[in-house]
Amino acid sequence: MEIGNLGSARLNLLNPGTENAAAARLASSGGSVASFEEILRRAGSSVAEAGTGNALPGTQIDKESELYKQCLELEIFVVKNLVNSMRSTIQKAGLMEQGFAGDIYEDMLFDEYTRKLTENSGFGMAEQAYLQMSRIHEGG
Repeated sequence: MEIGNLGSARLNLLNPGTENAAAARLASSGGSVASFEEILRRAGSSVAEAGTGNALPGTQIDKESELYKQCLELEIFVVKNLVNSMRSTIQKAGLMEQGFAGDIYEDMLFDEYTRKLTENSGFGMAEQAYLQMSRIHEGG
């Protein structure tokens, strides 16, 4: 079964009969029906462009620039606040007293977790901040 048919078959299993009715309504209104395969192909090309640093046509993100590094630090700061908010909801068992040194170690550990999470996840906040700041810097 090819990819285009896989999506259609899955939709038909979930809600039989509605796909054809929706396609007929769309076709009668003058619109076109994109196949599942076409949607995947377009999404894949968008992801490929974003991965090479081309967030928008004609823009290039210089990941070695000082501006991008500062934007990445901003993203890390935002994600760290999010992680700290989540950490504060967890109750500690209290079996062992960590003390001051244990608290510092745990905080440093979560700082590193946050840094790696941000660098490897591709949230895109740093890229968006870079594009916005470079546009402001260029006067556009």
